[in-house]
Amino acid sequence: MKNLNYIIALISLLVFYYLYKYIFLAIGFSIFVYWVSSLFIRVNHSLPIKELFLTMYALQFLLGPALAYNGMDYYTEDSNKMKASSDAYFSFMIPVFITLSLGFNVYCKKYSLQPSRPNIDQWVVQNPKMPYYFIGIGFIASFISPFFPSSLAFVFYLLGSFKYIGLFALLLSYQKLKIKLLIVIYGLILVSSFQGGMFHDLLTWIIVLFLILAYRYKPIWQLKAVGIVGFVLFAIFIQSIKQGLRAQTWFGNKEASIDLIQDVAADVDKTNGGLLSIENLGPNFVRINQGWVLASTMEYVPKNIGHTHGELIAKYLYSASVPRFIDDTKLNAGSQEIFNKYSGHHIEKGTSIGLGLFTDAYVEFGDYGNSGALFYVFLFGLLYGYILHQFNNKTKRYPILLLFVVLVFIYPIRPDCETQTALGHLFKSTMLITILFTVYRKKFTLSSKVKLRIGAA
Repeated sequence: MKNLNYIIALISLLVFYYLYKYIFLAIGFSIFVYWVSSLFIRVNHSLPIKELFLTMYALQFLLGPALAYNGMDYYTEDSNKMKASSDAYFSFMIPVFITLSLGFNVYCKKYSLQPSRPNIDQWVVQNPKMPYYFIGIGFIASFISPFFPSSLAFVFYLLGSFKYIGLFALLLSYQKLKIKLLIVIYGLILVSSFQGGMFHDLLTWIIVLFLILAYRYKPIWQLKAVGIVGFVLFAIFIQSIKQGLRAQTWFGNKEASIDLIQDVAADVDKTNGGLLSIENLGPNFVRINQGWVLASTMEYVPKNIGHTHGELIAKYLYSASVPRFIDDTKLNAGSQEIFNKYSGHHIEKGTSIGLGLFTDAYVEFGDYGNSGALFYVFLFGLLYGYILHQFNNKTKRYPILLLFVVLVFIYPIRPDCETQTALGHLFKSTMLITILFTVYRKKFTLSSKVKLRIGAA
């Protein structure tokens, strides 16, 4: 049905307003529903990076706060509660969120990112070993990265992610599904995530795998719904055991194992009355509510420190574009400096919390009402949409280039990511990918000598 996502969002708006009689909460909830349904609908026909981006931001800045203002703050630590009133929060947040999406839409329309399976298949036929070279490079880079200085961490992170590009190229060709290869690649990140107690990359790459498989197989909506429910349950499980697992492995000198995971899960089940109980979900709720950072900052700025009027974005752009060997005093990724200065909170070294795009917009131009912040986030949406547009434009010549867009957006797509980290990753990854495709242009360009192989879409 045409415009089904609008219909779903309108129904959710009416239902939520009927239940809570508060229009701001209803609008925030319906915007989240709109982008979730857009992602759900468009995934069969495109690579919906824009939809995923805005869904993630709506989850943490609209849905999370809406639930917090309706009782979930009861289960949250005092430091992470919503400090600003709901009127103040949503009257700022809703317009800037809509403006961000409008900035995206200037260059990146719906269904605009469409990998060409025939062209990808032709490229794989032309270069049958290349996907496996990518996978090999990814494994080698991930293995040897600990032996190199931290200044090269980004390069090895990017190279380590090449294994997913190789896998996705095979998945979008007309070749038979490589089940064993898929299990090995995702099995290793599953093991490493549980061993290290860090799960963001695991969850992100699982989401991207779902997007790729949905584009290949075009599943019916019931199957997609089952996949979403399964992923949500897995994410809840991860979030519920994460702290306990870290305590045992980081500070208890225990090795991550299936038995240890079972013991931690059993302890959560016993202590909180089950993984899906409100006693368990409530304290972990803050993880889907990045709005508390914005709400705290709105209470702290400008009462205690003034708005910055471009000072932050100047620092971010400088840090993103200048190599550390030129200036080792520039902002560090994960630095507590900016957060402690403007949020009204103080976090110690070893803890990393970012203000994020919307909070930066408030800190920079909140004293101009919404106008300065609206312009700020619109430019970010314009930038992100333009980069997606450029990747899409060049994918006819370089069929697998569009798959690399995931590497470029893997940090910007995180609502809790510091803006300097997101921009730094965006600029550096785009530059390295440009160099790669320039140096090995012939390898990435389709050859007219290779006949297109016929296969199922």
